[in-house]
Amino acid sequence: MLSPYLERPHEAIAYLVLRAWTAAPGTYAERLAQYLIDDPRRLKVGYSSWGGGNVGAGMASGFRSIEAVRVASRECSTQAFNDLEATIVGIRDELESKTPRWRGLRQLQLLVAMDQDRLGPTGRSKLAELRAKFPGVTHEPPQAPEVKCVGSPIPADAQEKMTDDQWLSAMARYAGTDRRAARDFEEGGEEELARALQSNAQTNPKRFSDLTARMSTELPAVYFDAVLRGLSATPPPIDGSVASMSLSDA
Repeated sequence: MLSPYLERPHEAIAYLVLRAWTAAPGTYAERLAQYLIDDPRRLKVGYSSWGGGNVGAGMASGFRSIEAVRVASRECSTQAFNDLEATIVGIRDELESKTPRWRGLRQLQLLVAMDQDRLGPTGRSKLAELRAKFPGVTHEPPQAPEVKCVGSPIPADAQEKMTDDQWLSAMARYAGTDRRAARDFEEGGEEELARALQSNAQTNPKRFSDLTARMSTELPAVYFDAVLRGLSATPPPIDGSVASMSLSDA
């Protein structure tokens, strides 16, 4: 059902694809590996923020990709594995390039996730080099932080009665607004409305998936991303409609 949106430049699309295919490695490992190879930016997909854990910079921002590499590398073909290994060894991170202290950390996390028994000489050499550079970095997913969220600008009971047109109007109204600009600090703005969209998309995926087709490209990307993250939190379709999306469309 997300095929019409795969061309849009949203990280949430890659997040959803990686999540769906990671859930069925026996069927999609080959496609998953190729999906990562085709666009190295997909090796950086993860969660927006984490707390705790001695994982170093980079683990949180790429955790979903790391899990995808872990799954794909164990069941994909030899050719796909070799191509994925080469892609990871050759990856260059713009942020890391500006901070030499952390340069190579993303490669380390991804190479550690690869099936170590299948790793070739180049990958093993790079992994040894990076382990020596980052001896204290662990590779477990960090714990999510506990936060107190500011409420949505629209109460939950009102959201239940909103029409699609009212949702679109609310998105336009709160676009670019910040809770600090509100008279009541606890009243949310754009980010909090996005969280409400995510929650509603999770409980009513069909409706909010259809709603994205009516969302103007002038609206903040955070709204579209929120809907897709809500959809990604629902169980993968039994018929595999998400998992079987064509890679050529991505």
